[in-house]
Amino acid sequence: LLDAIASASSEAIFVKDSQGKYLFYNREAGRQVGLRPEDVLGRDDTTLFPAKLAQRIMARDREIMASGASSAAPC
Repeated sequence: LLDAIASASSEAIFVKDSQGKYLFYNREAGRQVGLRPEDVLGRDDTTLFPAKLAQRIMARDREIMASGASSAAPC
């Protein structure tokens, strides 16, 4: 059901583990960065973004996990 919803969504939907590796990545998320979901799963933000941006995203993710929030606005 989640896969069907995510596949039909026009929004980027993804899930990361506590180490920042992608566990779920829908087609729209892949379209936005130009990578297929299967090329992203199991990897971290350094696969998708330039080094400085990946570092900022990963630092923000650590802050979110420390705060207990479920999400944040884009960088």
